[in-house]
Amino acid sequence: MRQVKVLLASLLVLSLIVCMFAACAKQAEPASEPQTTQTTPSTPSTPSTQTPADEPEAPPADEPLEIDDIIMYYFDLRMIGADQGPRIVDAINEYIGPKYGLNVSIDYFVIGEWLTKVQLAIGSGERVDLMQLGAGSDVVTLQSKGMLMDISEYVDEYAPEALELMDKYMDSYRMNGGLYGFPTFRGYVTNQYIIMRKDILEELGMVELAENMSSWSEYEQILQAVHDNYTDSQNLWAVSKNSGWSCVPNGLWNGDKFTDSYTWDTLLDPTSQVLTDNQGNVSWVMDDPRHEEKYARVATWAEKGYIWPDSSLVDTHGDELMKQGISFSMLDRSEYGIEAVKGNNCGHEVICPKYQDGLIVTDSLTGWGCGVPTTAEEPEAACKMINVLYTDAYVMNLLTRGIEGEDYTLVDGEVVYGDEPHYYEADFLIGNNTLLYPLQGQGADYFEQIKKINDEAQLGTYMGFTLDRSNVELIIGNLTAVNDQYSKTLGTGGYTPELYAEYKSKLLDAGVQDYLADIQNQLTAFLASR
Repeated sequence: MRQVKVLLASLLVLSLIVCMFAACAKQAEPASEPQTTQTTPSTPSTPSTQTPADEPEAPPADEPLEIDDIIMYYFDLRMIGADQGPRIVDAINEYIGPKYGLNVSIDYFVIGEWLTKVQLAIGSGERVDLMQLGAGSDVVTLQSKGMLMDISEYVDEYAPEALELMDKYMDSYRMNGGLYGFPTFRGYVTNQYIIMRKDILEELGMVELAENMSSWSEYEQILQAVHDNYTDSQNLWAVSKNSGWSCVPNGLWNGDKFTDSYTWDTLLDPTSQVLTDNQGNVSWVMDDPRHEEKYARVATWAEKGYIWPDSSLVDTHGDELMKQGISFSMLDRSEYGIEAVKGNNCGHEVICPKYQDGLIVTDSLTGWGCGVPTTAEEPEAACKMINVLYTDAYVMNLLTRGIEGEDYTLVDGEVVYGDEPHYYEADFLIGNNTLLYPLQGQGADYFEQIKKINDEAQLGTYMGFTLDRSNVELIIGNLTAVNDQYSKTLGTGGYTPELYAEYKSKLLDAGVQDYLADIQNQLTAFLASR
């Protein structure tokens, strides 16, 4: 393993002088470190308010902290940890040793290793004290396999600030009476947007209409203008498919206004068949007339020549279609900051009116987090480290951004990397992301806005419910096959009443009613237990 360890065992044979010397040596901190403190969870500190300061106060020389060693598994999404990780871990340990009494050895796993080696290691009894959760080794998967420890008895003492900060969201990691980790504190809210090229809107004189759009009829007014002025002359189509195979709006609609939408907790349904209300009832979304109506609406777009005809035939992402000049707009979902993300991906400045607010549901939280495997030898220290990851900005920026001055520079509060940054990891993997410095172009208040959106968002009615697929795996496979057969055509304007009825009939044959009944039973049991 790639382990970076410093052993400070209290050996009786060492004299007090040697112990004091070792403690003093470890208390030396880089002069450029920002002063970080454990903040109250209700208002976690954000990097935009941090400035370089003197090193954090170390424990008195005659009272050195006892060091607890932990082994941590980390998903190396950027595939850079093996080469650059050791110096980052050195910097982390130089800081957390004297401050928290911790020393961490981080094993970085790239995607192929993560999917094949991590669960095998835990299943074979290999020691792992703390691990990132996600990418096939998420909390639901590992808890169902008995690979995660119930940390309920440790968190009040060893991770109190993290627990208070995340209290609103912790039900998503509580299962069968136990607590199996912490969700990453990141942007949870995925809203639905219409993405449109700003240059075309400017030429049409429709920027103001786009920026203040509040209804589907207003969007259709713009689609018609694009069709009339660009489709025949420049072969620019008004709308194309998104990142999937659909031009169809998300949600259900009671009218023309965006505010007329209804969104619901899908209970982690992978087949898109579940519709829930707020009274504990599960029904079939295909039976709701509003569901069929939205397919019929998109079919009129195709009839009027708005939709790119090849939308159902190619795998090309909607971002790329806009970049290539094939399409003017698409419907897609995103977290906060969609204009910057889509503008970069599409190669054009974009205007993105929101047409539906998202919910924070269990699935929003269980994708990424951290937990303590059942093979941990230091669960107390692991929970201490969890607390650090949710309260200490200096550690989070080291682990995610790298070392300031070596891997990046700060310009107006934003991280600026060189052409080939030495170390950088994805910022949604672990810990409290609102402690991070934002990336260049995100805006100095980016993570403050993420926190504000999370705080104001509506929680799903069934937070903490996790779908047990064990009894319905075969049905899920059958339903997925039917979806694959019909979704491309229906999603890109090919709806007819006859085709929709045929689709429903195939889903019935595939066992959708038994599937929904099983989920209803699970939800009823969940509500009874809660």
